[in-house]
Amino acid sequence: MKLLNNSFTVSVMILLFVFLVFLGFINLFELMRPKEILKTAVFKGDLREKNYIYCQPCSVTGFEWRLIGGNSMNARYDYCIVRGADPESIFNLKYEFMTAGNIFVFYVLEQKEYYSEILGEQCIEYIVDGWDVLYPVKHGSIFDGIIFSKHITIDDIKE
Repeated sequence: MKLLNNSFTVSVMILLFVFLVFLGFINLFELMRPKEILKTAVFKGDLREKNYIYCQPCSVTGFEWRLIGGNSMNARYDYCIVRGADPESIFNLKYEFMTAGNIFVFYVLEQKEYYSEILGEQCIEYIVDGWDVLYPVKHGSIFDGIIFSKHITIDDIKE
């Protein structure tokens, strides 16, 4: 009886493993299917000639962007306000995409420092005329670390 229990357990585990592998292949094929490309990622080495900042989306009162770096970054600030070209307003990107850890590059025309009465602190605002996403693009999927993407696609926007 004990031998029967062990072989039954092993059989169930093998079937479960095969089922999970099958689901993985379905997801993998879905990720690999051609999609409409909305924007292609840039590499850090491509940004030498422009004024830019690196930012990640955040949810902090009064701010939507966390400063990461760039040649126009003011190191005194952790968060910033970005005016002008904005990825979310142009594409209406999904929450999963915006919270996947992507780094956005904003091309700076002007920066303004001022004291905000509403927030009660010094703020920095960047006026930008364009943006890109830094390679690799993360889509908020379990395959982000396995399959590196160079594009924002139609699957990354809200329907």
